Amino acid sequence: MLRKLLSLMLGLFVLGAIGGIVSATEKISPTYIDPGSGGGTVVYLGVDQKLTYAEYGKSGVEDHNGVFHVNKNQYYLGSSQKVSTWIETAGYGYVITYVAVGEKFDIGGTGSAYAAIDVPIRINGWIDVGFGDASYKVDVCIRDLTTGALTCFNVDGQEFHQTGNKPIDKQILYRTPAYIFKSGHRYVVYVKLTSKVYSNGGFSATSLSLDVKYDYIYIDFA
Repeated sequence: MLRKLLSLMLGLFVLGAIGGIVSATEKISPTYIDPGSGGGTVVYLGVDQKLTYAEYGKSGVEDHNGVFHVNKNQYYLGSSQKVSTWIETAGYGYVITYVAVGEKFDIGGTGSAYAAIDVPIRINGWIDVGFGDASYKVDVCIRDLTTGALTCFNVDGQEFHQTGNKPIDKQILYRTPAYIFKSGHRYVVYVKLTSKVYSNGGFSATSLSLDVKYDYIYIDFA
């Protein structure tokens, strides 16, 4: 019996020396779904903050068929804070693309608090409709990288069905509804452009070229 007790004590000592024993009250950092780079900025609950350096970007093709070209579908990080898309179709075909850019940050403090987010956005470019149609939409999205929860708010969007070239030049100061931020969580707030062009035959192509840029992301606690 004494030999078994000594062996048990020695085993616990070795385990403690190798890996350490974590107490039940020790704080454990959350596991992030997509920590990526960035997230070094800390926004404290109740303290308004302006973010002006994009660390997050993502782009891709949602759907396509027939003859299409994705000439550009790119995000620009850092102080550029911009996305650019140039797509076109001819004959019979369509393509839907998305591209996003934004800010990552961690929430400091205790508990949770509601905040609205102000985002000044500039949209410019052109739409050229041949035999077909084109459309775009711009969203501001908040993703909780700790839980994976995603919330998006529509800022602007437009559909084009008549032939011809249409210039786009808009400036929008968008404010989201109140959103609850939780301490210890990591978030990304981003601007997303979704674009679509469609051709239903003929020799005239349908194309879209747009730039979307935000000046800053301002977190305004209620």
